This record gives sequence, C-alpha cells and structure tokens, in this order.
Amino acid sequence: MKLRFLLLSVLVGLGLAFTACQDDDDPQLQCVEATVVGRHCASGSGSYGFVLNLSQPNTNAQAWVDSVGNQYSFAVTAINLPAALRQPGKKVYFAAHQATESEKSALGPRTTQCAAPPPLVTIEVAQDKPCQ
Repeated sequence: MKLRFLLLSVLVGLGLAFTACQDDDDPQLQCVEATVVGRHCASGSGSYGFVLNLSQPNTNAQAWVDSVGNQYSFAVTAINLPAALRQPGKKVYFAAHQATESEKSALGPRTTQCAAPPPLVTIEVAQDKPCQ
C-alpha cells in the first residue's frame, strides 16, 4: 500500500512539474493598445522599426525620448509593423513577443547615428480595431 501511494505521489508530482514548465514556456500573448509614434530613426540604415507608445504599462515597454525631445512613457519598437499601420498618430492593437537575437540579427548592421531604440518586439498580430 505504501509503495502504491509513493508511486502515485511521484507520478502526480512529475505531472504537475511538467504542466508548470509548459505554462512558463508558452505564455499567452496579450493584445495591447498603442499609438504609432513613427520610425525609431530618420536614417534608414539606423532605424530598427517603428516606435509604439502603449496606452498602459507593459513588461516590454520603457520610457523613451525621441530625437526632438518628445517623451513617451511606455514605448517599444516594432521591428515588423505592417505597412498599412505605419502612420504616426494611428491607434493600433497588437500582440507581440520580445525580439529574439536571431530576429535582431536579421535586421542587419545598424548605424550608430541614431539613439538607442526602446525595447525591440516582433509583432505576432496587429490591426486597427480593438482585439476581441
């Protein structure tokens, strides 16, 4: 009886451990609202993408000041914002993940003429209507 209980306890414990790991490795993407600020940098060879100012705090966002002194509280840089949404002032709704090293490398070399961008993100889904 003790052996069965011990074996059952071990199996349940392993099952919970694997479930917990799966939840951590595969977080749910969250749809957020933002306003398109514009290109990170005017130089094509220096720009990492388009800066988005989020309407609420987010773990990937940070405060950022552009080249003319405008301040943004919760900024990220989308390295792949769809062309139809690249209009400064436009409201966008998107889900993204932090850009991986391989995604950053695919951008190619960047010039040092531009200030550091806000954190880089890769868009998973983007639209001009609120997420459902």
